[in-house]
Amino acid sequence: MAKLVTSVDQVIQNIIDYPNFIETSPELKDRLAMHRAWYAYKVEDHWHFGNSKIIGYAGLSPEAYLSEGHDGRQTEATLQKWFMEIGPEDPLYDELWDKLSEFLDGYGKNPSKLARINLPLSELQIEAGGNTDALCNLIVEVSKGLAPEQIKAVRRRLKALL
Repeated sequence: MAKLVTSVDQVIQNIIDYPNFIETSPELKDRLAMHRAWYAYKVEDHWHFGNSKIIGYAGLSPEAYLSEGHDGRQTEATLQKWFMEIGPEDPLYDELWDKLSEFLDGYGKNPSKLARINLPLSELQIEAGGNTDALCNLIVEVSKGLAPEQIKAVRRRLKALL
């Protein structure tokens, strides 16, 4: 079975390589509208996208993906170390939804209505002044040392503040 990614650099490379990965298989292209967890990364002025079940594995081949069972829950848990879902309140949400739609339209597909888009923590722009950016960065850095269940608890508490 394929191994999970171990660094954000692996994930970013997988996102950039994603179109080449799916290009080799009509079956992979047919599944595009079913994916719910999308990850985005911007290179210069171009957004790249990949779904969690593929980009969350290191060295995965299209054949291995199609022949082995892959668990999105495992990749999602791994990817949450470096990425965060953005919601409709985020200033980038509409742009990213449009870009994801354009990307999938190139394959004759539309995003699932339940699709989620995630961005690297390093790409998230905090729209606040003063020392808020530094405080938010500190919280993120401290959170990197937490166990997955602790990170989930922190997320729940932060969401409750909104």
